[in-house]
Amino acid sequence: MAVLLHPSPRSVCLAFAIAVCLLLPCCFGSKAAVEMFEKACHCFDDHNVYSECKEELRLGVEGAFHVGKESVDEYCGGPCLMETKMALQCVEEVAHDGFRFYSGASLPAVKAALDTGCSYTPDRGTFEIRERKQCGDEYYHYSHHEQTTEQQYGGYYGSEEGEYPTTTSTLPASDYCYGAGASSLGLRYSLLQMLMLFSASMVLLLLVI
Repeated sequence: MAVLLHPSPRSVCLAFAIAVCLLLPCCFGSKAAVEMFEKACHCFDDHNVYSECKEELRLGVEGAFHVGKESVDEYCGGPCLMETKMALQCVEEVAHDGFRFYSGASLPAVKAALDTGCSYTPDRGTFEIRERKQCGDEYYHYSHHEQTTEQQYGGYYGSEEGEYPTTTSTLPASDYCYGAGASSLGLRYSLLQMLMLFSASMVLLLLVI
């Protein structure tokens, strides 16, 4: 004959208290991370940061550059470059290198893409966001522009079209993987941690009844 076990109110309260104690650090950690992300996002709509750069050329929290080949000189030679660097610096001060854009791109990868896209090399105008290795098992490609541009600013960009230094600031392609695999690792870890804590609280509940 099966015996039904009915936990006493005291046992339920004890188990609930233990579960709360276990889960509180995780909850507070997640809340702090969300607040930090929201604060970093405000860097992109701060009028003290973006004021003169055209709105359609601005970098946003989606983590993508919208610079067409016809706008590269305007973007890199005008206020957009400086204001974009200011926005990225603002994000770095708030969230350091742990910030991830909606696309999954990391802050260092976006900064590197900006430097490459506005460099005086054959890669000028190529705002390709590439991640360092350590990406896990998922790979995505963030190539937004594969383009070459004509230079129009004399000595500043080279006295003739196509005059660039032969060196490039980008690292070899073998040092990179493409994508947001790394960005999903933190989420997976948090979900796994919460699942383990929930399971532990259920075990404790069964032990005290």
